[in-house]
Amino acid sequence: MKTASGIGSEGIKVRGVKVTAVGINGLVKLSKLISKLDEDVTIKFREMNKRLKPIFQAKLKEYMQKSCIEKAGQYKNRAKGLKWIGNTLDVIPGGLGSGVSALQVIVKDKESQKFAHIYDVGGTILPKRATNLAIPTHQLRGGFGLPLNYSRDLPPEEVLNLVQASGIKTVMIPLKTGDKMIIGRIKNSGNFGKTSYKNIPLYILTKSVVVDPTHWARDGLYNFVQQYALTTLVFEGNKEFKKIQKELTHVT
Repeated sequence: MKTASGIGSEGIKVRGVKVTAVGINGLVKLSKLISKLDEDVTIKFREMNKRLKPIFQAKLKEYMQKSCIEKAGQYKNRAKGLKWIGNTLDVIPGGLGSGVSALQVIVKDKESQKFAHIYDVGGTILPKRATNLAIPTHQLRGGFGLPLNYSRDLPPEEVLNLVQASGIKTVMIPLKTGDKMIIGRIKNSGNFGKTSYKNIPLYILTKSVVVDPTHWARDGLYNFVQQYALTTLVFEGNKEFKKIQKELTHVT
């Protein structure tokens, strides 16, 4: 990628999400554009790259986390997941770029890794082995009336086993959409010895789920480049170049 300022770019990788960012090594190309001097000048810019790298590393993380927070405000139904991604992402050296300045954005939480990519670019989720996807309801996640602590790490089969072991009967019912719902029937003792049941939705069984993109990674990266990286690179590059010009003037 080439920017309007002629700064080169290097790849960075969000685990599960491939994006592109301006690399600090782009200053090497910038030096050739504004100085057209010898290799010694390029080496000086490489030294500046090394100095800027930890600053860019911290700033990129800040912009990515800010993007997750902003997207959580826009996409209420995915706010919790976006905040989770933001809380568990980090920026470390390395990634797809071949230069020493390459940075890598990682999502450390294993559960967040599963949906970080599709939350960014969107897509269709299909079952890998089962016939249907089992989508936990907000009642299940919130524990409404259920005598168990729901864990997102447990597969649906184990959750349903816990529900049934607690004395709650589970029933599958068809929905008008063609999907199915698994409900838990909680027995209540009513007045005059009458028994009533409270139905709690547990899972929606569906063939696929279409996820719209939030572009949390793309937009976070874009804002980092446009609002901070380019300005900093050009400013620091020109400042370094003026020092070099002054040194060359004294030499001559």
